[in-house]
Amino acid sequence: MYVSAHQGWVTVEAPAKLNLFLEVLGKRPDGFHELETLMTSVSIFDTLRLRRSSDASISLRCHWATGYLARETAATNAQAASSTTTANDLPSSPFGDLPPPEKNIVTKALVKLRELAGNEQLGCEVHLTKRIASVAGLGGASSDAVAAILAANIAWNLHFSSAELAEVAAAVGSDTVFFLAGGRAICRGRGERVTPVKRACQQFVVARPPVGLSTPRVFSKLKIPQNPLDIATYLGEKTSGEKTSRDGRLHNRLEQPARELTPWIGELSSALDRAGVAQHQMTGSGSSYFGLARSARHARRIAAVLRARQMGLVYSATSATASGFSPLTTTETAQQ
Repeated sequence: MYVSAHQGWVTVEAPAKLNLFLEVLGKRPDGFHELETLMTSVSIFDTLRLRRSSDASISLRCHWATGYLARETAATNAQAASSTTTANDLPSSPFGDLPPPEKNIVTKALVKLRELAGNEQLGCEVHLTKRIASVAGLGGASSDAVAAILAANIAWNLHFSSAELAEVAAAVGSDTVFFLAGGRAICRGRGERVTPVKRACQQFVVARPPVGLSTPRVFSKLKIPQNPLDIATYLGEKTSGEKTSRDGRLHNRLEQPARELTPWIGELSSALDRAGVAQHQMTGSGSSYFGLARSARHARRIAAVLRARQMGLVYSATSATASGFSPLTTTETAQQ
């Protein structure tokens, strides 16, 4: 997260994430699945601006970035109209539909933070500019929620610790805690147990096809493995004195069930194969699909190829650095 404050407004740049490794270890008594995943934040950002209001209302205005929607709508809609979809594809805009303010996770996160503060008179005005596609496995909603928590903690002068903010974040989403620190981390449980790992500078091409996937539907198709892969196979750690044959290879246990629900995963996989991308996979529960590029220039070139083939909303991105819980990146403080 990149955080700054100016003339009473706190601005947070909220990054997307990619799952480089995702294994499902089993199903928990609470109905959630036990996960082990390696996530990295990437340079695709939503922008959240928040300032304290004079009353107790929480007002949220949410919109797609100017020119962002128009640039992709025609190509994405044309491809969606000409492609075969299944009953399990979620019809949506090219970016995914935005929930109304009262159902938005940003509002829920702010209400939770206000409850922790014990002051129902706290209010704020929030402007959220979206660039991260929804229903995409990119973590945009969770990242936005954490951006709101960080911004309100400053604007409301709460001075909550990182542990207290993590408690609020975990209450509203499964992968929200990751975004408090960002960077690169192993996440376990529902995603709330986060262990930072050494950062790596990587370049990616990311495509969100014209349809999204329902997370419950993807999990409903999942066959939990009897012998789940260990995350050491991605990190290149030694097991039994030797490195495994899968060192550094991408893995996502949810990709196979997602392929059963929509042809788009297979189409994107084939497109990246044809483009010469050596490693690629789905992120999260989909529907976004990404590939590891050799350089930023290579990522931009492959992104141009996918756009020309009308494969949906396409980004080129780099792994983003982590700013930890440092509340401000400027010397100016929010208006008291």
